[in-house]
Amino acid sequence: MKRTRVVSVLFALLLILALPFQQANAASSNGVTEGSEATITELLKEVYENEQELDSYKFEGNINLGLILPETDEVDPELAMIFDLLKDIQIDISGAYKKDPMQLEANIDLTLKGDIQTTFTMPMVMTQEKMWIKLPDSPLLPLPEEMKGKFIEYDLLELAELSGQPATALDYDLQMKLNSDIMNLVVELFGKDFYKEVDPSTVTIPEGVVADKVIKFELTNETIKPFIDTVLNDMLPKFVELLDNPEYLETLGITAEDVKLLKEAYATQEEINVDEVVAEFNKFLKINQLDEIIVITEDNYISYDKGTIDVTVIVEEEEAFTLKLSSIQSKSNVNEEFDFSIGIPSAENVLPFEKLLELEEAALTNSGI
Repeated sequence: MKRTRVVSVLFALLLILALPFQQANAASSNGVTEGSEATITELLKEVYENEQELDSYKFEGNINLGLILPETDEVDPELAMIFDLLKDIQIDISGAYKKDPMQLEANIDLTLKGDIQTTFTMPMVMTQEKMWIKLPDSPLLPLPEEMKGKFIEYDLLELAELSGQPATALDYDLQMKLNSDIMNLVVELFGKDFYKEVDPSTVTIPEGVVADKVIKFELTNETIKPFIDTVLNDMLPKFVELLDNPEYLETLGITAEDVKLLKEAYATQEEINVDEVVAEFNKFLKINQLDEIIVITEDNYISYDKGTIDVTVIVEEEEAFTLKLSSIQSKSNVNEEFDFSIGIPSAENVLPFEKLLELEEAALTNSGI
């Protein structure tokens, strides 16, 4: 595989995986005047800074995933059933967050919309030190009697140590600072040429959502070249510079030697031909829709966010599959006092993670594995 194809494949994966889960996205600059560009850049910087500083809020949203594969008669029946489930998956999330002391809770409903629609419900609570998850109990995934109605308790520090992550990985203030620096970097590089403000009346906003300004992101195969150019030649080098901060290195679980090798590799690599990367990108990825609506309140925080990805991946000339991913999130009760609906699970409703491992080991032993 040619080097340009490798770069274009990696970039496509970056788009598919990262864009729907972050709100600092790029947008087509069609229709943006020079005077409004600087305003949008400064506005977004303030908005993302405010997002980091919110004391509390309730939230709700959903994620819809659809993977449509080529029709074929050669697929195993079990695989065909799995492919059918992947055509339409919905995740509904509602919950609440408080910053000090940090507490987050969410009710997560996963719905598989195959021939037999099935919904799995999973409540979750998290503090700075621990996390509790109640696993779903259904005929498809029956739980041992000891686990029914119980929250599994995870010690986040112990989990970090088991996975080889440093304790600083749980430093939320430091993580928020790193997120803020990354968001500022993205806005500085893309704000002038890729964001645009639109009239709130031109987009669909749910009733009850407070909307003062609306920023729209839209990317197509025709407008992908300057975006790729900026990512490869500006964003990646500046992101590597961020890693000069020793605290960030520790949080990300990488070493100064790793960064040194990365810098050396980047400095000595051959110049990337952006035209070739874009040509390869357009050969195997067709963007049907890739956009995001960011609704901002008069207090300059995000009240509603809707992102959509609909792409067709061309594997061979006559074979392709389509990936559809949409996400919506809204906030309410911002910086207000409220009670958590789930709360910290009581001791009688908690099962330590170690006990879960014991039950799994016993189940494997009993099954003869």
